Amino acid sequence: MTDYLDPIAGLVDRKSSITVLSGSDCANFLNRSLTSDISEFTHMERHDSVLCDANGRVIDIASLCRLGDKILMLSQSQGEITRKRLQSGISWSEDVSIIDGNNALTHLTLTGMQWQRALIGIGLDPEDLGDNVWVEFGNMLISLNRDFDVDIIDIALPTNEVLEVTSALIDNGCREMGDDRWDYVRTNIGLVTIEEANGRIPADVSLGSFIDLNKGCYPGQEIHARMDSRGKSAKHIVRFRANRPIEIGKHMVEGIGRILVISSIEYNGKSVGFAIIPHGVSIDGQFEIDGNSTLIEHIISP
Repeated sequence: MTDYLDPIAGLVDRKSSITVLSGSDCANFLNRSLTSDISEFTHMERHDSVLCDANGRVIDIASLCRLGDKILMLSQSQGEITRKRLQSGISWSEDVSIIDGNNALTHLTLTGMQWQRALIGIGLDPEDLGDNVWVEFGNMLISLNRDFDVDIIDIALPTNEVLEVTSALIDNGCREMGDDRWDYVRTNIGLVTIEEANGRIPADVSLGSFIDLNKGCYPGQEIHARMDSRGKSAKHIVRFRANRPIEIGKHMVEGIGRILVISSIEYNGKSVGFAIIPHGVSIDGQFEIDGNSTLIEHIISP
């Protein structure tokens, strides 16, 4: 069901934090902080991962691009905090440099119907976009994420070229999305961001696939390993759709029990959001939350 999409693609400035890591040891260094393994990270490969604190809870979500001896990191949390955490972990003997790229680069996302038309209009053949890779096009890095029912295209480009590129994409069949429209669209897609994940266990918010317990130590690894040894997580995230907004917080729902609404988006009279419910509860159906008839459904994990 994609009736939440416009007939043409939408473009949004993700306001991501941009960090550039360089030096011969930067990949091995960064690997110690991520929940997944980048020890074999290759040139122009895309790798999405999570950074956690010592309690195994999410502090940032990142998309990475390997550029020779550099790594470009597009992260969702406050970049300065993430950079300070990383900086504190550099050994005196490691060849690693961490640079704030916020003023130099911008992260745009294109998604929705007819996104191919917009890229063809600026001269890029969509067939050149593969899975888990970045493609250079002019001064842009472009990556296609097919982990969801709707394709998501990420674009990293020089900040001083954003206006020109945005205008060209709009001229060729897309429209800009404000933050409210983007939140509505990406929640319908099932894309969990730092707004929902911050301070939570990755597996509880559909980010469990970013955890690799075989890679060795990273902050929070012992917590994740202990949870894995017990079997499935006690909780998992679902999406809800309703005709009226549902308040963020705890709710008792007949047939489910206690749920925790962690986001609630209202757009053009429609309401959608994410909630965390006990694992093992049978869902995908209509429930009543505070007198509001609500459809609750599973979401696709990346």
